[in-house]
Amino acid sequence: LKNEGYPFAVVRDPEVVIDHETRLGDLDMTVDPGGKRNFGRIVQTGEKQPFDARHTQRLARFKPGELYNQAEVDDLKRALIATGIVAVADVKPVPGPTPDTADIAVWLEPAPYRTLAGEAGYG
Repeated sequence: LKNEGYPFAVVRDPEVVIDHETRLGDLDMTVDPGGKRNFGRIVQTGEKQPFDARHTQRLARFKPGELYNQAEVDDLKRALIATGIVAVADVKPVPGPTPDTADIAVWLEPAPYRTLAGEAGYG
């Protein structure tokens, strides 16, 4: 469901009832889809973010208004970490300003600074 526009879908634990006399069983699974949503805006959370929401949106392969897809959110998380600027990324949907949108909350922990040094010579 999360790849089909339902970011807040919840599937409860199944309940199984077995009638041993008739050798029949019932399986009850409760699903709350949480409403179909489109991507909203990217919202940066936390202090000292390595870059702003506008830059994060450039890395995303989705645009606001497109149908929500969890695979694209996971792809954004991988892209953020692949920059080398981010050590940890928490990327998750949160309710947007309207009932048909889901904003994407992004919290980033900067990676340790690295030093690059080199020498050149001419003889």
